[in-house]
Amino acid sequence: MSDSQPSRESGPGSQKPAAGRDPDRVPRQQVRGLILLAVLLAFFALMRANWHALFAPGWWRIF
Repeated sequence: MSDSQPSRESGPGSQKPAAGRDPDRVPRQQVRGLILLAVLLAFFALMRANWHALFAPGWWRIF
């Protein structure tokens, strides 16, 4: 190959991601963070709620 022709490895679409970088990592972390936030919100909402309103007497007899 001569010096005037660019090598095949240096094209715009052939760049490899930087070492240690996973292109799917950020979306996965965002989903994991949103799920954690939803679980924490639900937990704190249940802790603040009136247990007698949530679980009325005899609620287990529904099943």
